[in-house]
Amino acid sequence: MEARDRTSDQIPIDAANAHSEVRRGGEVRHDSLPTKGARRVQPQTDVAQPQRHDPQHPRWDDFSRADHPTRHYRLHQQGRPTSTNPIASIVAWTCGLIFRGRIDNTPEVIEFAEALEKVCIDVVETGKMTKDLAKLIRPDHPFLTTDEFMNAVDTELRRRMD
Repeated sequence: MEARDRTSDQIPIDAANAHSEVRRGGEVRHDSLPTKGARRVQPQTDVAQPQRHDPQHPRWDDFSRADHPTRHYRLHQQGRPTSTNPIASIVAWTCGLIFRGRIDNTPEVIEFAEALEKVCIDVVETGKMTKDLAKLIRPDHPFLTTDEFMNAVDTELRRRMD
C-alpha cells in the first residue's frame, strides 16, 4: 500500500477556526492550542477510525467477518434443517410489544406478549428444545430443528389463546 500525502487528508474548516480540520471520513480534529481570538474546543482523540468497508485497510478481515452469512444460514440456504434457538429474539420482540402495549394502553397486546414468553418457557420445560439447549442436558438428548420448535410454540400458543 502506498503512502498517502497527509496534507490532502486535511481540509481547514474556515479561517476563524484554522486550528480545526476535517479529515477524510468526516473526522474533525482540533489542535490543543487554539489560534488567537478563536474559541477553545476540546481536542479529540488522535486515533482515526478506519472506514468500515475499506478493503485496503490492514484490518479489513476484522470488519468483514460479521458481514458474511453464518454456517446456519448457509445450511438454511441449501434447504437443510438447522437447530438455532430463537428464544432470545422472541423475548426481545415481546419486551418491545409489552412496552408498546403500555404506551398505547392496549392490554390485549401485553397479554399476547406475556403469553408468548410463557409458552416458550413451557415448551422447553416439556422437553421440546433446540440443539443448543438439548446439549446442556446431555450430548445425545433429542432436539428439534428451528422450524419444529417454532411449530411447537405456535401450536401451544394457539391452544392457549383460544
